[in-house]
Amino acid sequence: MIQPFIHLISILDAKLRKFEQITTIFMIFLVVLLVLSQVISRNIFYFTFEHFDSVSRLLAFDVALLGAIFATRKNKHLNMDTFNSLIKGRAHVYLRVIVLFWSLIMTILLLALSIGLVLSAYEYGDTYLGIYSLWIIQLILPYVFFSMFISNLHLLACEISRLRK
Repeated sequence: MIQPFIHLISILDAKLRKFEQITTIFMIFLVVLLVLSQVISRNIFYFTFEHFDSVSRLLAFDVALLGAIFATRKNKHLNMDTFNSLIKGRAHVYLRVIVLFWSLIMTILLLALSIGLVLSAYEYGDTYLGIYSLWIIQLILPYVFFSMFISNLHLLACEISRLRK
């Protein structure tokens, strides 16, 4: 019963991973392009584009968020659970299930908060630098927490499947 669910989550996780890889490459390329154009325009033409620095900083933040997704998916994020390295065997799997369940709850809460943030910015018409609609820029936040939710759900389902064996 749990195997079809794991398979479905695994497919969704793989699709999200592919999208994130392409997006990250595009964003890094865009940051490099923006920064390089700023350096050339300042040093050669003594002219600067007004918002390129702010946009490149924002894109660098977004790349860092996508990096957090990659780290979560590969289980290379910061492990705050000290006992994880001390416990072996079946107890370790139980501990992993508890930690993943807690992570799942936290990502659901952060997803809900980030959706509220985006909706608030949309409702009030907030802008970034007076030009860009802030809610569009903030859309990465719900996506990041949704992707982390799917990744944690996949890991949790796999761990529960291991417990059932």
